[in-house]
Amino acid sequence: MTGGAYFPPIEADPHDPEPQGWAGLLVDLIPLLRRVEMLDPDRPVRLRVDLAQEAGGASSVSAFIALPFDVLISRALPWDDAYPAMDRTVGLVPLIDFLLGEGPEPSAQDELWRGGLPPARGWTRLDTLDDEVIRERVRVGATALRELTDGAADGEQIRQVAIDALLDSVVLTVSAAAGEGNATAPIPLRTLSALTRMGFVRRESTVGVDIARGWIRVAAVFGAAYAVPAARPGAPRTGGLGMLPMAR
Repeated sequence: MTGGAYFPPIEADPHDPEPQGWAGLLVDLIPLLRRVEMLDPDRPVRLRVDLAQEAGGASSVSAFIALPFDVLISRALPWDDAYPAMDRTVGLVPLIDFLLGEGPEPSAQDELWRGGLPPARGWTRLDTLDDEVIRERVRVGATALRELTDGAADGEQIRQVAIDALLDSVVLTVSAAAGEGNATAPIPLRTLSALTRMGFVRRESTVGVDIARGWIRVAAVFGAAYAVPAARPGAPRTGGLGMLPMAR
């Protein structure tokens, strides 16, 4: 399985109208939103603006999405303080239409968001890893899952339980550097698979592992995926075999 076969590059259409208002700040979200749309077009998107806390600082807006296979992801982009701060949940498809200039500003649907959000601040960096470390763990996991599904003779329900168990298995444990305490971050295959499947990891780049208030964040160039050992943030898993990680 290859990334190109499953997620062809998404190019901007030169005939699309210009986005209006704050939509122009978020056009770089469109490739990510399109990828999520392939998985489930009914996913809600939580938009949270984090205003600069000091003079000369930069404000940002983060888009959070709970993927169908129970992983929370986000991508942050710069925010223009000329627009008001917001924390709202909107529909995926209405947001895409708005960013393309094909629809009105999406109305808030906050009742669609179920679960918590990671903190905006207070993150501690445990370590920085080469991107190949992440890709290698995902490749190994993809091979194991392929062998599991190809050789399984049991019913669908039993097979899905086995798949979920493998996706939940810890494939990377990151510990704090010397002098930073004894904090550790156990990261399941599910989280790393989401990071690569959403196209967040650029080749020959680095990936940071951070912790804050029980959350674990794996932050790559184009976005982050989260793990929460104590409680899962997303909706119930509905992905089935289509959610398997890809060897990339």
